[in-house]
Amino acid sequence: MSRPKSAQAKHIDDREVLAAIRDIGITRRRNVPCKWAFTWDIELAFPGVHPKVLAAKLKALVRRKLTDGCPCGCRGDFELTEAGWDMAIAVPQTPRQLKYD
Repeated sequence: MSRPKSAQAKHIDDREVLAAIRDIGITRRRNVPCKWAFTWDIELAFPGVHPKVLAAKLKALVRRKLTDGCPCGCRGDFELTEAGWDMAIAVPQTPRQLKYD
């Protein structure tokens, strides 16, 4: 699925990104709830979204205290805060097939 070239961070639903972080963590930990995911895993969950747009979205989520992590990219991981976890729970779990090249 590709997005328009003018896609901006505001066009990506917060709940979808938060749910992706939750689902990636659950997939990695074999169905044990985990609140964190790496940047590259999140990028794989949103094919067609430019990494800079996704980075802007993650930075906004950190600023709004829905995730914790480093949006500059030095650590490369994001963790759901309690507020972010509460929003992510509202979205049904989706099995995520991450394809690494």
